[in-house]
Amino acid sequence: MVLAYTGEDKMFKIKKNHKKGGKVDMCQGLREWMEDERNAGIMEGTQIGENRFAGLTQNLIKEGRTDELLRAIEDKEYRKQLFKELGI
Repeated sequence: MVLAYTGEDKMFKIKKNHKKGGKVDMCQGLREWMEDERNAGIMEGTQIGENRFAGLTQNLIKEGRTDELLRAIEDKEYRKQLFKELGI
């Protein structure tokens, strides 16, 4: 509420449709802010996972372990073992 009152909307943006008769619908504003943060977290987590698997792929190919890479694609537990073994 303080952010909306002071006009400091850098944390979340208050959209025009959140205003009701001169008042701001903070619940909707907070819901949208939380959704934006959740989506940002998902995107960041996805990027981390992609980078991690790319590192695994690169290491296994470099070492000529393509059969293990194929197994890692399908076997989650084996993939975890390889991440640990290679320090990824």
